[in-house]
Amino acid sequence: MHQTFVIERTMKLAIHAGLGATFVAFVLSIGFQIAYASPRAGESWNDMSRKTEQSAVWSIVGSVLNLLLDLNILLLPFPIIARLNWSTRQRLKALGVFSTAFL
Repeated sequence: MHQTFVIERTMKLAIHAGLGATFVAFVLSIGFQIAYASPRAGESWNDMSRKTEQSAVWSIVGSVLNLLLDLNILLLPFPIIARLNWSTRQRLKALGVFSTAFL
């Protein structure tokens, strides 16, 4: 049996680190949404305007985390494709397919 892709230890670590970071980011996001995007007991939805300013910081941090995680997912296959026993033209085609994520 011929195996096309061999996932090395460093790639497995990068994959697991990305999964862990994604899990942490989204769990924190849920916590911040509960803390900043919902009224507490005795508050009305009209009192939420001051909380929106506080949640702006998390919005920026969350956006940066999402961007970094997206780049991690996008760039993971590039080293594997570069080492494949394919012609340069085939590797460029495969890299082109993955590069469409930049659009």
